[in-house]
Amino acid sequence: MTEVVEPIYERALDFLRSGSAFGGLVPEEHTTHAARVFVAGSVAIKVKRPVSYAYLDFSTIENRRAALERELALNRPHAPAIYRDVVAITEDDSGVLALGGNGRPVEWVLRMAAFEQADILANRMEQGLLPDTTVKALAEVIARSHAQAPPVSGGSSAGSLERVRASLAEGLGQLPQAFDRAAVEAWSKAAKAALANAREVLDKRQHAGFVRRCHGDLHLANIVLREGAPVLFDALEFDEALATIDTLYDLAFLIMDFDARGHRSEANLLLGQYLWASRARDDLEGLVALPVMLSLRAGIRALVTAQRAFAQRDSAGRPGGEPDRRAWQRYFTAAEDYLAPA
Repeated sequence: MTEVVEPIYERALDFLRSGSAFGGLVPEEHTTHAARVFVAGSVAIKVKRPVSYAYLDFSTIENRRAALERELALNRPHAPAIYRDVVAITEDDSGVLALGGNGRPVEWVLRMAAFEQADILANRMEQGLLPDTTVKALAEVIARSHAQAPPVSGGSSAGSLERVRASLAEGLGQLPQAFDRAAVEAWSKAAKAALANAREVLDKRQHAGFVRRCHGDLHLANIVLREGAPVLFDALEFDEALATIDTLYDLAFLIMDFDARGHRSEANLLLGQYLWASRARDDLEGLVALPVMLSLRAGIRALVTAQRAFAQRDSAGRPGGEPDRRAWQRYFTAAEDYLAPA
């Protein structure tokens, strides 16, 4: 990762931190790998970080503006009460910054409605089980979002998942301090065989229109309860290929997330209600591919968790960044187990 912070970008951050964009209220600041979010009162403002990874490039103001506008376009249909508009931080001739002023744009932000962090489903799960009614409602919301997404033709769903497997195996293999090489090779071989076994079904699903522009990052930290109803937010906006996927692969991330948190009954309820809501025979036939989809999702989470931990070493040189420094191993064990279902 590279991050080049120019002076004008720092001034824009200081402007947001000052509370000038929030009617004088000093906001809370939250930082993710690619964005900063400032929250005060009923308003939240997101600004992209000037970072460049192998899979995204927010290093220029033009790229950051385009990403914010794409994020607004993707999320507003499903969360209109949260996503408002993209607006510029401007600078006038005297050097004064303003939100949506008449001067030249020096940075772009996404303006949203704030919500309580406690209402994010990942945080709700930490406090106890979600009611069955919420899980069922969530399945219905996801099924509707998939039904509304237009099918995407071309390419190969099986081929795309095979590329994910190959890339994942390579990434896991580059962290021998976290993952045993022999175990990674065995997992990769088993996943490749499972994908080959599911290829006919995956191709049939693609021809039937089940490859769509999905949420792409569908896990419990990207779902919030608003007036008691689950709302999807923060869809993956920076890579169309990563989010143009089989609808069951989109759902698999959330099923895996429930299961990894020790809530398999909720995962099972979510899947069952989704199948009932979709009423698609192709989804029932597609279950032959679900184990390997779950395995890929768990493997990706294992890799990302390990990469972040080893990128944040403590003073003794030990991996940090996770309350449980072996969390990545639990995900990798899950990836193995999904390929050998009971």
